[in-house]
Amino acid sequence: MADPTPDDDQLRLLVVSNADAGTNDEEAVAAAARVWRELGVDVDVVSTSSAAELRDLVAAVDDRVVVAAGGDGSIHAVVQAVMDTDRLDDLVLGLLPLGTGNDLAHGLGIPRDPEPAARALVDGTPRRMDLLVDDDGTVAVNAVNLGIGAVASERASGLKAVLGPAAYPVGAVGAGMSEAGWQVTVTVDDDVVVDDQTILHVVVGNGPSIGGGTAAAPDARPDDGMAEVVVSLATGGMARVGYATDFQRGTHTEREDVVVVRGRDILVEGDSHAWNVDGELPPPRTRSHWVVRPGAWTLRHPGATPDV
Repeated sequence: MADPTPDDDQLRLLVVSNADAGTNDEEAVAAAARVWRELGVDVDVVSTSSAAELRDLVAAVDDRVVVAAGGDGSIHAVVQAVMDTDRLDDLVLGLLPLGTGNDLAHGLGIPRDPEPAARALVDGTPRRMDLLVDDDGTVAVNAVNLGIGAVASERASGLKAVLGPAAYPVGAVGAGMSEAGWQVTVTVDDDVVVDDQTILHVVVGNGPSIGGGTAAAPDARPDDGMAEVVVSLATGGMARVGYATDFQRGTHTEREDVVVVRGRDILVEGDSHAWNVDGELPPPRTRSHWVVRPGAWTLRHPGATPDV
């Protein structure tokens, strides 16, 4: 199991970036690396261009902290590779936020700017983090979206370069006006919480926010051994608009047509539905089954969890 109290004098980092990263990301990684080296940290920076390359990299790494340079999708990819190579118990990971949303970083109090983030990693402590794992072995470090949330993410993906974090609410409004819903059953810890009903949205939150800081599952914490499950039954025309508005305000969990429960085993099955995991958009499916693995991996971070 990863050492929870390594000697900071011997801190060594392996920073993993995307080979297709743009100039801004490269400059941010370079700025963080300068800070680390000024602090006496041994830093190597590498880039990967495929899941296979990433698996080979984490399979061979020694005692370095593996730092994902990127957003939720980047830390998702690194954790997936670590799980696939059976190294969850012996590697410590870090996060240098460079993505559009950076929701996991936001929920953990990791600064978005590269230089403060670099210092926060050095000052941070390795902490055990929960992991959502699907039946097919796919992991989620922050959140899973089913239904309209995934459609909104898909619509937002083409707008991120222009709108940045604002792309998600714009995509959400468009999705909310066009989607009628999906008929599913939602079961949490063997209790049926939605029985063959039409839903608009399901969030399985390991962390509290999605889409660049929107409090989708406001009471979720990635280290408490539970997931927060939020199900919207707001399928009528005006109800969809109201839900979208309340969702952006972070007040949607107070609605009468929203179900909020906590649990460790979450099953959604029924109509083929779009889904999103940590910002990634796999093909639609008819069944999603996620199980929380408490304390499954280790992330070095400041430890503060701000309000969202």
